[in-house]
Amino acid sequence: MLLENNALQTFTGFAFGLSQAKTSQWIKVLLPLLEKSLKQGKQLPTRSQEQLDKALQSVKKVFWVDATERPLPVPPMKITKRKRIRVNASTCG
Repeated sequence: MLLENNALQTFTGFAFGLSQAKTSQWIKVLLPLLEKSLKQGKQLPTRSQEQLDKALQSVKKVFWVDATERPLPVPPMKITKRKRIRVNASTCG
């Protein structure tokens, strides 16, 4: 499962103030509870094309989201002249 990847555990642990090792321990405790809850609510993700086809039969409308990351063009920055303010050291104190 993706949650058991060390890099992700390090990031998740950082978000909660935990070490990667402690995060791994919590995942081992919480993941079975999450899976049990999702199973009871019949919300487990499908693992095969047949299961997906069966789940989608009851759906009236299906839409797909293209989540492909693409570079966005960045407009060139406008360069404006800034006034330089000279500060006299004797007046700053």
